[in-house]
Amino acid sequence: LGKMLAAAQRGENLVSWEEEYCGCEATARCLLALATIRPTDPEIPKVVHYLMIQRRGSTWASTRDTAYIVVALCQYLRGTGGVGLQGALTVSINGKEVRVLNLAASSPADPNLRIRVPLKDLIQGDNRIEFKKETQGAGFFSAKLTQYVGGDTLPPSTTDPGLKISRRFAKLEVARMEDGTLRLVPSKADVKSVKRGDLIRCLIDVTSDTARQFVMVEAPIPSNFRIMEREEIGIYEEWYYPWSKHVVFDDKIVFFLKSMASRERSFQFTLRAENPGKASALPAVLFNMYEPNVRSSTSAATLEVRPE
Repeated sequence: LGKMLAAAQRGENLVSWEEEYCGCEATARCLLALATIRPTDPEIPKVVHYLMIQRRGSTWASTRDTAYIVVALCQYLRGTGGVGLQGALTVSINGKEVRVLNLAASSPADPNLRIRVPLKDLIQGDNRIEFKKETQGAGFFSAKLTQYVGGDTLPPSTTDPGLKISRRFAKLEVARMEDGTLRLVPSKADVKSVKRGDLIRCLIDVTSDTARQFVMVEAPIPSNFRIMEREEIGIYEEWYYPWSKHVVFDDKIVFFLKSMASRERSFQFTLRAENPGKASALPAVLFNMYEPNVRSSTSAATLEVRPE
């Protein structure tokens, strides 16, 4: 433990350990060791604080990260006697009482314990949240700030200049091949309006400046279209797709690649136009499954389905 603590990175009320790749797995493992062997160590609350501020919503950077951190936090709670705060808890923001919560041992996950504060109730600069308890026991809280930026459309974005993704929709048209056979091929021109019953092909190109592992591509579709692809191949078929697996949902298709070389890679799938009207597809997104902050996305797209 001494060597482990000596290797820790320390900040203001924070303690963590360097990660080999990404996420917080190393810090979670160290917390598990401390909470198991030395549960009263004064560094433990600082490690817990670090892990909690790394949380995004109800999870951490990946499912693996989340699993290790939850195990470590459970061990920490065993050493503190668990979540034992009961009775009344007064919550104030900037000196103004917001709500009085009545806690019980059986209600840590009660949605009524969640307080939503609109932006208009906050002040410019620092905002102070205060808790006043009238009973004994340990209590825990978390806070999350969510911001929505309005706009007419969602533009392309990326957190890594070396990672790019593009998407276009093309109509499937009958074309004669050199051997005389007929085949459905994507049109050269992009389409934004098709007739009900038409088949279109969504074509996605991704480019990476370096080799990557555990890549995921999510491709949402407009609500008036249906994905025509199968997830599983037949018993006598062979897997010929240039990706490891794909999963079809009602509103999107997701592609998985265990590894991707530093070159351009293409994904495509077929859609059928079904319900007349205009509908939008959210941006297609390319990211690392275990490092989701490294990502790139296209713009949103709008397609129209005309009656027959």
